[in-house]
Amino acid sequence: MAVPEDIALAAHRGDVDTVRRFLEQHPERVDDPEVIDDLDAPMNLMQIAVRLALEPDTRGKTRDLVELLLSYGAKVNLRRRPAFDSPTPLHEACLISCPDAVGMLLRAGADVNLICRGPAGDFPASHPLSILCGDNWRHFAGRTGRSEEEHLRCMYECVQLLLRAGHPLEMLHMGAESTSLEDVLDPIAWDYDGDASYPLDAIHLAKAVRAAQLTSTSTRLTPWQKYCLVPPKELLRLRSLVARGRAREKVRTRRKTPREISLLFAPSFPNELFWKVLAFWNPRH
Repeated sequence: MAVPEDIALAAHRGDVDTVRRFLEQHPERVDDPEVIDDLDAPMNLMQIAVRLALEPDTRGKTRDLVELLLSYGAKVNLRRRPAFDSPTPLHEACLISCPDAVGMLLRAGADVNLICRGPAGDFPASHPLSILCGDNWRHFAGRTGRSEEEHLRCMYECVQLLLRAGHPLEMLHMGAESTSLEDVLDPIAWDYDGDASYPLDAIHLAKAVRAAQLTSTSTRLTPWQKYCLVPPKELLRLRSLVARGRAREKVRTRRKTPREISLLFAPSFPNELFWKVLAFWNPRH
């Protein structure tokens, strides 16, 4: 069953209140598609909500409408045409580089391993990160009314979110199997001639996450989890200073060092206990 035309139009306008009143009366219809007359596959309310981020006038409504639909149990992995591997809402959010939508969908259980072959199944198979970092990023920067720097920032935030959610480092990219994330990001860095560091930051992050894979053979941890478990340089340096008896509490001139910190860095404090305390500290968080 399709949602009424006036409700679909309200969703396209970002009229959250009208959609809310409809769902209060018909919560079971949260995943119903809209009715359209052309040959394109109809979008459901969640996909319409994500697409609001395309237009500057409706972008501010994306978060509210996505949040509303999730509260009514919208299916985050629902495709427009399942037989053709058509886009899920996550693919749609990656296409337009919308960190708000990507983050909310991932927290609601969106699958980062699902591939997409376009609305009609006639595009090369691609993972979400491939869609996010496609060669059409400039087109969508203009389409969304963002500057190149702002759009690249949004892309970088989405890269972080997808990696944290367990997105693979080797992916299907434009139909090519086992394409590395670094190879997907490199053309963007070469093509961009501005001052923003986001493309290089994304490449450095990808390399750091990949390097972290060598520190653990666990098959139950995602690449990002392994990355977070690697002791940062600051932590290794601090451990080394403690082991050599050279660590000292920082001298403060205006207020006294907390007793707990003084005890932690005291020469008499056992190193083994110090290691256990540091195990709960991760500067990345």
